[in-house]
Amino acid sequence: VMHCQVLVFAALLTVGVGAHANAVSEDEAATAPQWLALLHMQKNIFTGGYRSEVDAQDFFLSGKNNDSLAELQATLHALRSPANSDNSAWCRFPARAQFLAQRFSLRPPRDLRCPSLNYWRGRFNADEITLVYPDPYLKKIASVFGHTFLRIDAHDKTQHPVLLSQTISYYADVGATDNSAVRYITKGLTGHFPGIIDLSPYFEKLRNYSDGEDRDIREYTLSLPPEKVRTFIDHVWEVRGSSFNYFFLDENCSYRLISMLDVVTPTHNLREQFTSHTIPVDTVKILQKHGLIASVKYIPSAKKRFYAQLSQLTPQQKTKLNLLLSRTNAAENITDPAVLVMEEKYHSIQIQADPAQKALHTYQVNQVVQRQHQINAAVPEHSAKIATRNPATESHDMLRLQTGWQRDEGSDYLLVGGRFAYHDFHDPLPAFQKGVQLDVLNFQLRIDPYDNDDSVSIESIRWFNVQSYSPVDTFFQEASWGVSASRQRELIGEKTALINLAEAYRGISKNCGAMLCHAELIGGVLTGGALESNWDVRAGVKAGLLYQDTAWSWSADISQQHYLINNSDRLTSFNSEAGYRLSRNLSAYFSYSHQDNDHAERDRFSLSLRSFF
Repeated sequence: VMHCQVLVFAALLTVGVGAHANAVSEDEAATAPQWLALLHMQKNIFTGGYRSEVDAQDFFLSGKNNDSLAELQATLHALRSPANSDNSAWCRFPARAQFLAQRFSLRPPRDLRCPSLNYWRGRFNADEITLVYPDPYLKKIASVFGHTFLRIDAHDKTQHPVLLSQTISYYADVGATDNSAVRYITKGLTGHFPGIIDLSPYFEKLRNYSDGEDRDIREYTLSLPPEKVRTFIDHVWEVRGSSFNYFFLDENCSYRLISMLDVVTPTHNLREQFTSHTIPVDTVKILQKHGLIASVKYIPSAKKRFYAQLSQLTPQQKTKLNLLLSRTNAAENITDPAVLVMEEKYHSIQIQADPAQKALHTYQVNQVVQRQHQINAAVPEHSAKIATRNPATESHDMLRLQTGWQRDEGSDYLLVGGRFAYHDFHDPLPAFQKGVQLDVLNFQLRIDPYDNDDSVSIESIRWFNVQSYSPVDTFFQEASWGVSASRQRELIGEKTALINLAEAYRGISKNCGAMLCHAELIGGVLTGGALESNWDVRAGVKAGLLYQDTAWSWSADISQQHYLINNSDRLTSFNSEAGYRLSRNLSAYFSYSHQDNDHAERDRFSLSLRSFF
């Protein structure tokens, strides 16, 4: 009897210890970084609790989106339940199943069939993941900071060409009704657009970004083994139909892709690197910092390739090309293969860039190809080199702090400022496009060290400012333009006052040797207590010069505008700015501005140091 009692006690003890060990392992697994990444759990910095960013209820077998342990237990229960179809947890959540099977010695049913999952896996030749970064595109609000998407490649590029590889993108589903720019921006900033995952072949992306939008593209192949690439594909399957709220500034295309990559790189905690905002180029820098980039490839835009090849032509060949594009009778006898290739490339670019004339350019491409075939022209190889810089290693960081000195109307001030993003004409240039400026949430405060009562005041708040100078030439003519919204000090009547200003510019720019010359029409709406009737409208003209290189920059412009509604005053302005690059994330900045009207004039000087992080 005593022997039996000992055996029973030992058995009960074994069961109890085993149950306790299993419970502990469940707790540990539920807080593992990979499990939290699989559920897209985000930690609340105030409460310390977790909540998933996934909005779809069918993503949670437990019905709870804030309890990783409950979801782990519910998933374990589902995996242990008899099921062998697409509705099985093994088929619905293959990446979760793999994670749990390794930790709890689970095996899928022998008769398990997952036809939908297998079809999904069959769409990819999943050996490598490449992060693709197209440059910023100012004509689309959602692309002004650039864009990122992932491409799934095979090792054997000959058997499985990259152009046919599948890409995985995450973007805001804006619908067909959000045509208002204000509503679009408001919804994007507040997360009122659903984010969706899209698959498409790479050649479609390349045609859109490189040819249609004239954007440089950089491909960053990640250092991930094939088994992790396949786990990533399984996780995309898990979330493909789930909705996330899309925020332009943080939970955007780059953030979501990084959060999915966390599933296969859990020890790096990539998502935790982004606490306040996510800009696409920063995701590239984070991957570089963690040693996850194996190689980089640069694909210049279609126009850059066109100009690079154009530089290889002789003056006589360039004359022939101009004759072909002008459609003169003399062009009919031109049979130079190099010239015909350039004509074909020109019209191919215009097919994407000029939708209104797409049919005409398509016809002309076909005509050129027929002529090449008739004369049996061999296509010459393109040998021109296109210089490039890597944004991940050479561009300045996005956030900027600025400190310095200002003299305004004979008084001295200390300047303190900051900027959320992105780049202006006088920031360090490497890896940024010339002639492009994008300022978001740029503020400056000035401190009067001699005034104890009102020592700190606003110098300016630039909510956003976009300017794009596109030099015109024989082949492409694109308008230069800009828009801005700000609160700033300006000469109104006899004194300087803070006003609210929304302005727009449109004009033309042209390369003048090393300089860029520009001229534009300018108009704006002003509001503020210093204005008669608290508002006004003004319009005028502006012209200037811009010089940029990797070491320093300089600009000067002059403008004259007339008030149109509540008074007949004018404002004449002259501005000059310069920047000098001290290091990748440090630069010196100088500015001088003069304003005058029919009543007074104002002069300002400033000198400051800019640091980026």
